Amino acid sequence: MSHPLKPDNKVDTFFNLKNTRRLRIAESASESSDDEPASYVPTAIAFILSDDTRLVASTAREIILGRHSRPEDPPVTIDLHPHQGHEHGVSRFHAMIVASNGGMVIRDLGSVNGTILNGALLQPAKSYTLRPGDVLALGHMVLKVAFVD
Repeated sequence: MSHPLKPDNKVDTFFNLKNTRRLRIAESASESSDDEPASYVPTAIAFILSDDTRLVASTAREIILGRHSRPEDPPVTIDLHPHQGHEHGVSRFHAMIVASNGGMVIRDLGSVNGTILNGALLQPAKSYTLRPGDVLALGHMVLKVAFVD
């Protein structure tokens, strides 16, 4: 039996990710895919899975990414349980995205298997700028970020 957190090569190839074992630690809140500042808050954010499934959430409130796998679990905004989130190492409360200073930021919520933004491992509870086109990995589940206006 294979390990449930073994990277899915199909997913990694889909998003052209490099070997996740050689991650660098993200150090600043501005670290992201571009050098240009995040200058707007979109109406919603779409998270695109490897099979092109689009999960969309409004930015009017905080967005919680995780799994709602048991009736007693508090709700999350983007529920990855139906998309094999548990098998990919997604925590029940994995990451949070909020509007901040005219842009969007992401924070790892102390997840067991970590959050990766464009190849950099996020430090828990620290804010990092999120931009359209960024690639997130929650555990081994890869999502591409698209802003929706």
